[in-house]
Amino acid sequence: EAVSYLLAARELAHRLGAPVVGISLGQIGSGRTAEEALGVAARSLGEVLSRCDLPVRLAVEIHIDDVCNSVAKALGLLSLVDDPRLGFAFDTSLLHHNDISYETAFGELGSRLYHVHLRDATDETIFAIPGRGKVDFVAFFGCLRRQNYEGIASLELFQVEERYGISTIEACREALSHLRAELPRRPRLTPNGSRPSRDRVAAPRPGPCPT
Repeated sequence: EAVSYLLAARELAHRLGAPVVGISLGQIGSGRTAEEALGVAARSLGEVLSRCDLPVRLAVEIHIDDVCNSVAKALGLLSLVDDPRLGFAFDTSLLHHNDISYETAFGELGSRLYHVHLRDATDETIFAIPGRGKVDFVAFFGCLRRQNYEGIASLELFQVEERYGISTIEACREALSHLRAELPRRPRLTPNGSRPSRDRVAAPRPGPCPT
């Protein structure tokens, strides 16, 4: 069932012109070891990629209590699936919660980073609006720029009305205001090579994608 779902998702993404489908592998489940669960996931992903010769990439999210919950597991998955269309999605709140440093994440998996979720985290929740938690977005955006990441960075929000008493639109505005202030800046050269009077943001522009 999961294979059929992913095949259909990749086909739909291709028709829509979307370059990436983001997925999570789910929990290990009873009766399996972590290694066995990773092997099952790898076989399914390999089947999906081999049966459908489309350029659409798969971005596996490193998640909590998941088959892929660490950089080591992600590297293990890559060792089992030899296809450059398989990569990963970094969620800032999940990296923080799983205590994965940006240096480790980007150093080991940066070349296979195909999608980004922007969300904040506190000691109590991974569902914080950016600016209301402990995630260091300045450092994260710096890593994106050094990696020359040119993909999508999606703002991910969840139950903001219940959690914060504000609408999703208000949460988007608040989050985007904070994220744009955190984006690193660098000089922009004019066609003749000189520096203009103002700098501009030079990092992936976050796009709202509330969930």
